[in-house]
Amino acid sequence: MQRSPLCQMLVARYAPQVVATTGTYHRECFEAWYFGRHGRRPTLLAGTNGDRHRFQLREVVGNKAA
Repeated sequence: MQRSPLCQMLVARYAPQVVATTGTYHRECFEAWYFGRHGRRPTLLAGTNGDRHRFQLREVVGNKAA
């Protein structure tokens, strides 16, 4: 298990996780942090190679006009 810097809970092996450039985080904690910082939920991509519990952050370059 590994500690998440966004929260102090341990990241369990098969718990929903987000793999970002800065580390691996609980999905719920990452979404709460991202929403607080950016005002919207993150766009997550499904995991690859059979990792159903891991998600990747979709990197968006620049700001989109809504």
